[in-house]
Amino acid sequence: MKESEVNNTEINIKGYLKQDVKLYLEQVKVQPGGLVEEVVKPPTPTIGPPKPPLEVIKSSREGVIAVVRQSSDMVEKILSPSTIDDFYVGFHDKTLKVSIVLRIKRDKPLSEKEILWLKRIFATELNLPVDLSVETTPFVPLLVFKAGETSLTDEMKNALIPINDAFIKDNSITVTLESYPESSIAYNKRINLAEGRAKAVRTILTEDYKIPESNINPNPAISHYS
Repeated sequence: MKESEVNNTEINIKGYLKQDVKLYLEQVKVQPGGLVEEVVKPPTPTIGPPKPPLEVIKSSREGVIAVVRQSSDMVEKILSPSTIDDFYVGFHDKTLKVSIVLRIKRDKPLSEKEILWLKRIFATELNLPVDLSVETTPFVPLLVFKAGETSLTDEMKNALIPINDAFIKDNSITVTLESYPESSIAYNKRINLAEGRAKAVRTILTEDYKIPESNINPNPAISHYS
């Protein structure tokens, strides 16, 4: 049957049944003496000129970076509230191995098991062997107060924003405050300053970011040094 005949048959069945119908027709060619197997020659492949090495590397790199970016989104959800600040991808010249460097915002370094686990995730998604290294940066950099002061500058307040972002992602996080006293002033005064600075940070966390007191260590840890 020709294609037009098949289409007309489908239309007729629709009209008879008064509903949508999709006709799939399998036709078997019959001829005297039984079926003769047709030998179909495969089409001759068209072979174009080989790509220059730089073009191959570029296309592979773009594809790998896209997969790493997607995998990073998945890894970030698993590591929450930690976030991936940036990543770098490199290629080995003589092997298919891909080098990945992750820069993660996290106060504690990842264990060897955690790094191996992430390495397997990227290797599975890329279907390529992977070398993975992880760099961690703290959620909040060291806040340096002016001598004898306890007030936070706008820059210091902005540096605390990642804690708020982390709390929004996971409201079970615990915040630890650690204050370093100045060594150039009397002991009692330096301790009072250290406590006042920790209190100023605590106020931002509890009043501005609405982080409960229960999520903050009850007493600031003051590191003493001479």
